[in-house]
Amino acid sequence: MISLIGSLIQKGAAYVAEDGEVLFSAAAAPNFGHVSGQRVENLVAGTRVAADEKKRDPMDFVLWKPQKPGEEAWDAPWGRGRPGWHIECSAMIHSLFGPQIDLHGGGEDLKFPHHECECAQSETATGIPLARHWMHNGFVLARGARMGKSMGNFQTIKGALQSFSGEAIRLWILGAHYRQPLDFSVPTLQAAQTRLERLYGLKAKAENLLGEQGVLSAQKTPIPDEILDALDDDFDTPRALALCETRARVFRETSSRGAALSFLAAFGALRLLAQPSEVFFASAPGFVPKNEIPEEITRLADQRQAARAAKDWALADALRQQLSEKGWLMEYRPEGAKLAPKSAPIEDPLSPKGSPAQAKSPAKP
Repeated sequence: MISLIGSLIQKGAAYVAEDGEVLFSAAAAPNFGHVSGQRVENLVAGTRVAADEKKRDPMDFVLWKPQKPGEEAWDAPWGRGRPGWHIECSAMIHSLFGPQIDLHGGGEDLKFPHHECECAQSETATGIPLARHWMHNGFVLARGARMGKSMGNFQTIKGALQSFSGEAIRLWILGAHYRQPLDFSVPTLQAAQTRLERLYGLKAKAENLLGEQGVLSAQKTPIPDEILDALDDDFDTPRALALCETRARVFRETSSRGAALSFLAAFGALRLLAQPSEVFFASAPGFVPKNEIPEEITRLADQRQAARAAKDWALADALRQQLSEKGWLMEYRPEGAKLAPKSAPIEDPLSPKGSPAQAKSPAKP
């Protein structure tokens, strides 16, 4: 960090104030504002840094701060102190990866000032772009308000996993574009769980229809161009998932071998391309292998199936109640019956901790 600051001073892109504070000169970065996509005059109006007599320009920012009583500090050519917020990230990138990286990510609240300043100081020091691609993700919300521990409207992953599979939670995340806000609610997670189970059920049905050779043929089918195009368009995962589900719907409506092959090709493509997130990698979330279902539960389920076939609805309802009391559910979908253990109800992130009226509005960056 000290070396990087020193190089900026030598280039005339940074200056030392009388008290030993080192500031970066925003005027030395001609592209200042390009990360956040704003004009410099707009950034001046929205900056969180108060006007300072030491600054030559309102957009100048701190690279090194002189030591205050009780603070940890390090020796530097311009005085004992500590580095500013932005210079740390530039120094880490330069020392670990070099002057340029392929991908720089972060929350949308980091665009300005942090990423803007980080980019300005890095590119001024090296003369080349800091990152080839910038990806800023939207916030997780709860009923429209930014989710946060300090606001009391948060849900933990551990809590959500009590009712939903990890894969369903990851599918819920991929179901929204990463740049858009993601609103947490029990119904949206329930929809993701149902969406996942429906796709797995149709996958099993397609594999049964095609047989081993047909499944192998689907696996050898090239990744559909439309799915590649969607993911190549700023990682548009919602569109890629929708394309797969369109093929799934055609198969569900026609049950033809051609539609089954088309759907499995799309499913396999998403499985391959989504490998880092491990979506579409479970055997079948929500579907319990028969060898893991207690014999008594299997017997009651078979009896209920027989009662439904005989249109003995009173007996079927009684058997369903018995299954429920023992902690099991039996659901019927177009792709077949599903026997699954009941899960604990998930806590609403705003109840009982608070209510929409009590939730604080998200602070502006």
